[in-house]
Amino acid sequence: MRLAGKVADGRSVWYRVHSQTYGWLGWAHDGQQAGTTGLVITVQGGLAHCQSSQRRPFPICRPKPLPLP
Repeated sequence: MRLAGKVADGRSVWYRVHSQTYGWLGWAHDGQQAGTTGLVITVQGGLAHCQSSQRRPFPICRPKPLPLP
């Protein structure tokens, strides 16, 4: 997810997803990957927050390590 046009000037968008197996995962911003890759796990929800800098909007939420299948 990434802002575009004039609204993107000096602003960042932060987001995170809730996965079927692991719950809420950590924050990503401005085009970074959010969620899992290659595990075939359903995304059940998401949160997004727009602010005027790249400073993390909330305390760091570290996801649990993902076991390999």
